Amino acid sequence: MGYYDTPYGNSDQIIKELSYLGISRVRDAAVQIGWEPQFHALGQAGIKLDLIIGSMASPLSTQIRVLRDLTPYVSSVEGPNEVNLGPVTFNGETGPVAARAEQKYIYDLVHSSPDLEGMSVIAFSVAGNIPADYTPYGYNDAFADYGNAHVYFGGGMAPEPQLAKYGHALNSALTPGEGTFLTETGYTTSPTGGGNQGVNEFVQAKYTLDVLLDAYKDGYVQTYLYELIDEFADPNDASQENHYGLFRNDGSAKPAAMALHDLTNILNANCSDAIPLMPDTLHYSVSGLPSTGSTYLLVKSNSTFDIMIWNEPPIWLNGSEIAAPTLPVKVDLGKTFDTVNVFDPMLRTTPVQTLEHVSTVQLWITDHPLIIEASQLVPSIKH
Repeated sequence: MGYYDTPYGNSDQIIKELSYLGISRVRDAAVQIGWEPQFHALGQAGIKLDLIIGSMASPLSTQIRVLRDLTPYVSSVEGPNEVNLGPVTFNGETGPVAARAEQKYIYDLVHSSPDLEGMSVIAFSVAGNIPADYTPYGYNDAFADYGNAHVYFGGGMAPEPQLAKYGHALNSALTPGEGTFLTETGYTTSPTGGGNQGVNEFVQAKYTLDVLLDAYKDGYVQTYLYELIDEFADPNDASQENHYGLFRNDGSAKPAAMALHDLTNILNANCSDAIPLMPDTLHYSVSGLPSTGSTYLLVKSNSTFDIMIWNEPPIWLNGSEIAAPTLPVKVDLGKTFDTVNVFDPMLRTTPVQTLEHVSTVQLWITDHPLIIEASQLVPSIKH
């Protein structure tokens, strides 16, 4: 939010974009004095902050001062960012020893300061894809409440295999026994710029929905998409870094932003603070789901069931989108419902299909999530 020469310098625009997405948590850095007004604007709009501190351009004491100023809005504090790419210096030490020492200092500070009470401490992050990138940093669960993972997808790969390999198998080794925050993940929409992670905007949208559902199902505590908006205009696609946004540099929504808006609105519809009253879970079953498919059950506060069903076949190869097969999937709800709606967040927030008094649903899945919403359970008739 302190990059005043980018769209992040316009806090009103950023707040509108976050509201449109249905997002109320952001990740940023407590870099220097002078950025606080931007963060205060977010906080006063109901946005909670995960703030990185440690090993940045400004002294740690300055970063802590910014943190304390923003205390009402901070939900978590994160240790140094990608310590193997920007080696840490702390108390005369450098490298892995310094990263661990600074992480311990941050952890002790937060948990010994009454004014910082309630903040969670997330471990420092490591950028890497082989065990050798992580092993020098040892175990850090004593210095963190949660682990920290950054997972990206070279060559436009589908999310789930990478999340399992890099997010859990490698990052969890740093903080065994702790839950993990996925503090960076996403897809850039520059297929031709430098690097190997670019896809087109529609593939970004599909995979963004997939990665959020995969991460939730896999048990990540929170997931932060990188990033909200393209920082700089780059009409010639010279740099993939300038195209990770859910919004384009001019503020227009990419398909990923529109799909995320639809997903959060579908899931939030008719919800309240009430506790779900459904007496038991839904014992549903799915037939025809391929090995690359997944399903997950959510229950809304109004006791409506949302069954998420998605498939992640390869849809990007050699710099181009490829068509996914359309597969028939049958869902047995296990009970009869008066009303069953099917939603496609890639299309709109209104149902693409509505069924009445049914216990089974026939779907045709391709390469992104569908949502079956079942409400108004038909009571069993006793004879």
